[in-house]
Amino acid sequence: MYKIALGICLLIVTGSAFAIDETAERHIDCSAYFFMAANVKSMAEFSAYYAGGEYGYNIGVRAVGETRALERFNRTSNSIGKLIGRNWLQFGKADEKYGVICADIFRAANRPG
Repeated sequence: MYKIALGICLLIVTGSAFAIDETAERHIDCSAYFFMAANVKSMAEFSAYYAGGEYGYNIGVRAVGETRALERFNRTSNSIGKLIGRNWLQFGKADEKYGVICADIFRAANRPG
């Protein structure tokens, strides 16, 4: 009986840790997208995208640590660069891929107050 209860507890803890990592990774991925988007959006939009980048990255760092967050951020930035063919004029491809996925993080980062 004790082994079964311990196994269930480990399953719950492991499942929760996985969910936290997925959330952290999404925040970091969106951070990379937001920082890159800040370079191609209008000046009026720059601050909102930059704020989104800082917000997402900071949440990711708190969840997985600076080293893992930076590694993930760099991988995602590189992937976005490949997606757009290293051509900023093709950034719409990144918007298509990340815009919807990251919309809730963007709103949270730019929520007044």
